[in-house]
Order: sequence, then structure tokens, then C-alpha cells
Amino acid sequence: MRKLLLEFWCLAFWGLMAYGQEDYYRPVEGLKKSELKTALHELIQPERVLDYGGKGEGYTWSGFVVTDRMPDGTVRDRYSNVVREFNGLNAVEGMNIEHSFANSWWGHTVNNAYCDLFNLFPSDGTANGRKSNNPIGVVTEMPAFDNGMTRVGKSASYRTDSLITVWEPADEWKGDFARTYFYMATCYEDYADFWQTTEGLLMVEKNRYPTLRPWVSNLLLAWSEALCGLSAVGLLYLGRQYGLCFLYRPHIHEPRVVCARRRGDGGLRAASLVQGIGGPFDHSGA
Repeated sequence: MRKLLLEFWCLAFWGLMAYGQEDYYRPVEGLKKSELKTALHELIQPERVLDYGGKGEGYTWSGFVVTDRMPDGTVRDRYSNVVREFNGLNAVEGMNIEHSFANSWWGHTVNNAYCDLFNLFPSDGTANGRKSNNPIGVVTEMPAFDNGMTRVGKSASYRTDSLITVWEPADEWKGDFARTYFYMATCYEDYADFWQTTEGLLMVEKNRYPTLRPWVSNLLLAWSEALCGLSAVGLLYLGRQYGLCFLYRPHIHEPRVVCARRRGDGGLRAASLVQGIGGPFDHSGA
């Protein structure tokens, strides 16, 4: 039965992927480099976001119930192996709402980026605290923290002669996090004047293009290309979003867009079922 259900979602997912994409991508056709990135920026603006927190319907945790609820009712945690069960639509004890792309990098301002479910993940509180607002990267020295899913420690990812502290996700999630970072750098490129903190400015430049520093783009592109295959979980996850929500995030759901945006040629985790975005399946005209 599970196999048949998976096959159904696979067929539904790829059928929906094919439907409507030509019209969706029409505004970016033939564009390159900064023009392509800005066109995508305009294309993927959220029509609404959930309120931040865990106070019931319409808040972040009600979105997590849809996007990160495992079949047995437990929470999908990309940051640790600790197993916890959902608490209705409310926050789960011992867990935080984690901004993968740290909110301190734009001054903790509560805005669309702060509440955007495509950048928010349910996370073990301890792992979240140790990750802090450090850049993403590859830990190359003995880690200061390692719980089997999240590593924090010194890295030569930035410069071999100047080690920095980074956090590194588990291999199975690197592709998803890479596409999330490309999405954030594109959707919120107009935050260029807000980028701040020592950690944040190791990741981003105060400009609209290319936004991510070269060392970051190169690392994340490699992760996206090497780890972009969709698992059975991923197919069900995206199929659920497409089938119920009709939402689309090209950086997250279509790895080719990441490559096109990064390389400038002509040419992602599912999120809220209620966070609106104009896309190939949204014909509201809003």
C-alpha cells in the first residue's frame, strides 16, 4: 500500500511540475546574471506569510504540522536525532523555530523574511543554540559540537589562512539547505542595506547581486548539484505541497534554477500549504 501511495505521489508530483511551468518562467526567459536574479526576486515574492510562533492556527507551528509531520506523528528534525511528537498546532517542548538563514543578518527585524516558512525549520533547541548565527560551511577541524546531525566548529571554507566558525548540516540535508540559502538571497535581495553582523557579512555582501559571497555560492552550488536528488520522503513532501497548496518556489523545487541563477546562463524544501506565492499553479491574478 505504501509503495502504491508513493508511486501515486510521484506521478502526481511530476505531472504538476510539467503543467504550467512555461507560463510561470516566461518573465525570466532569456535573462542573465543580475537581471535574471532580480526577475526571480520579483516572481517569488510571498503573498502572505504565517505569523511567527506556536499559538495555533495561522502560526509557524501550524505550518510545521503540514510540512514536517512524520507518518507516526513525530517531528522531522533536520538538526538532531531526538524524537519528539507534535503538540497539536502549538510549539513542541525542547524545540525552536530555526531560521536557517539567520535573522540576525538583517537585524532581527520581524518582516516577511523573518516569518517565511521556506527558511524556517523545527529544530532541537540545543542544536539551534550551538548553530547560533554562524555561517554555513564545512567543519574542517575537531568540532566543538557534533550530535550526529549538526556539526559546529572551525572551518577553512572561507579562507585557508583564516579559520572561521561554521555550522554544517548532515549530508542528507545539504542540498535542501543550499537551495534555501539561494532562495533567501534572491527573494530578499532588496535587503542589501540591512545585511549586518560579522557572521552575516562573511556570507553576504551588501548588494543586490550576487548577494552571496563567492565562497558561499561555490560551496552551496556544489551541495545543490551533488545532493539534489529527491528521496521518497522528498517526493511525498513536494507532492503534498503541490497537490494541496499549489505553491511554487523555483530555487527550492527546481534545482536547474539554482544553476541558472548562479551561473548567469539562460536558464528546494516544500513549505507552508497556506503561504501564498504566484506560481504555475496560482491563477488568482493577485
